Amino acid sequence: QNNTQEGAIATGKFFIEANDYAIQTGDTQPMQEVIAKEGTAKQDFSSVEETLSKKGTWVSDKIKTELMIAEPRENTDLYVQFAVTQPPQTSTKNPRKKNQGFSLYYGMNLIYSNGRWNVKDFYSIDKDEAERKNNAPN
Repeated sequence: QNNTQEGAIATGKFFIEANDYAIQTGDTQPMQEVIAKEGTAKQDFSSVEETLSKKGTWVSDKIKTELMIAEPRENTDLYVQFAVTQPPQTSTKNPRKKNQGFSLYYGMNLIYSNGRWNVKDFYSIDKDEAERKNNAPN
């Protein structure tokens, strides 16, 4: 993980793919490996674990990611945003329970420290909801 924009982008993509892996397996260790000590990612991550605990795991084909934004922020931070397409999923608790898949935007601030990029904070928002908010009258 070089101290380059490409290194930060690779870390962001890894984090999203690790999130998908966690949804399918319940294993959150890969996500935890790139969470920074600074920022809110560590506490926000607990909600990911809580959701997995409540809803169980879901299986699907692999997600698709597309880089939308990569821009420097203050200090050593770099912001990246991806468009993520999640194929239809099936619940492992109840195989009759399915969803149709969805699209979302996944953003995160990354920080370079101790020779590697780490996720400082992250969020995701449904793509349709984000577009409604952007088109809403002020």
